[in-house]
Amino acid sequence: MAGYEKGSPKWTAADCIEALQQYADDVDSELLASDAYSTWASENGTPSTKVICKHFESWPDAVEAAGFAAGVRRPGTPRIDPSEWDTDDIINVLQDAALEMGEPLTTTKYEQYRRQKDDVIPSSIYIHQSVDGWNTLLRQANIETSSRDKTLDSTYSQFLSALIEIYEESGSWPTSAEYPDLYPQWAPSRTTAYGMDQFTGWPDAIKDAKIKYKATSTTPD
Repeated sequence: MAGYEKGSPKWTAADCIEALQQYADDVDSELLASDAYSTWASENGTPSTKVICKHFESWPDAVEAAGFAAGVRRPGTPRIDPSEWDTDDIINVLQDAALEMGEPLTTTKYEQYRRQKDDVIPSSIYIHQSVDGWNTLLRQANIETSSRDKTLDSTYSQFLSALIEIYEESGSWPTSAEYPDLYPQWAPSRTTAYGMDQFTGWPDAIKDAKIKYKATSTTPD
């Protein structure tokens, strides 16, 4: 993909998708952070995050469009089957990672550990979005958690609770366009949600909210 120069055609949505896929391949990660991509883009002559977000509703939506939604591994690697990883399996993986990478075990350390291993193990996003959650599993494994991850877990949980409250009051799950007009005052805004590490796209957030809802009440429609 050639770099954009003055006078040449503007970046297309397809160019943006190709850039995200190339970036994911270069860094060998499914966790596509906008700030890290921005640095990489300036060095490689690819569309900026601003350009990408103009083509898509948000950075998470662009990442999802490129095929890196939660639970989807980088192309060319095996897909994780949730049925193959129970709580004890994940705890064992976390304990091994903590022994090698040190405590507190942050998601960044864990992803570094995961990339070092040839074996396919769950991503930190996969663990964050499990029913138990990242910090709950770390506590069960007797591993120290970081204050940043505690805050992320708490804020994302509040966001899911807000989605559930809207569902209970309206009878339907809110779209990203509807959320700003419906979310409770105590809940994170849509902009805050888009910046969370655990947020990987609106459809996945709704799925997470449904999982949380099912765990505490009846199954939603």
